[in-house]
Amino acid sequence: MHKSLGGRPVLRGVDLVAPADAITFLIGPSGVGKSVAARHAAGLMRPDQGEVRLFGERIDRLVESELAERRRQAAFVLQGAALLDGLDLLENVALGARARGMARARALGRAGELLAEVGLKEAGALHPSECGPGILLRAAVARALALEPRMIIYDEPTSGLDPAAARQIDRLIVQMKSRGLGALVISHDLASIMSVADQVHLIHDGRVYLSGPPASFRESPDPVVRQFIDGLPDGPLPQW
Repeated sequence: MHKSLGGRPVLRGVDLVAPADAITFLIGPSGVGKSVAARHAAGLMRPDQGEVRLFGERIDRLVESELAERRRQAAFVLQGAALLDGLDLLENVALGARARGMARARALGRAGELLAEVGLKEAGALHPSECGPGILLRAAVARALALEPRMIIYDEPTSGLDPAAARQIDRLIVQMKSRGLGALVISHDLASIMSVADQVHLIHDGRVYLSGPPASFRESPDPVVRQFIDGLPDGPLPQW
């Protein structure tokens, strides 16, 4: 698919598959279009050219009313969690269940179960302002689970977290996979990429430059791959 923003080409023919039962990472330098690609996968953007399929169904031609249900199937966890400050964590998570038409009392009960599932059994009464970023991200995952999705899309889930909290989020993503819930993860966290991913797609110059398991990136002699993986200041990647 192709996509321009503000007249600037961002995606120039991205072609990839993220299996629903696997953990797929989109990686690359900042500004290369990783989040733009993921938003297309969730039906939040439409391509200028090309097509987007979600679980086999083409969604880029659907009208807004048809997209609502599809978006619940690929729940999006935003960077920073994006919880509502005026609600406690229990109420925030319940919003996911309420979006599916569940009555408030039942939704709150379900929210408590999901908070326990992500390791926040005792945190439901806390407000976002009282929580660290790791707790907020876990609560955002619980809210996504309340939609009963078939897959979760994570946008930079470990950004801004300390190393221990980041690895806890990695473990949570793997835990979700063990219950049959795959992931599409936008990241430049090398520890996550190398320890969690089943498949990795490196985006460069608006296209998928290299795809494969993490080992193929560790072993690649390609200068673009080496600059990104090794964190080299000079090389073929754009200067930012």
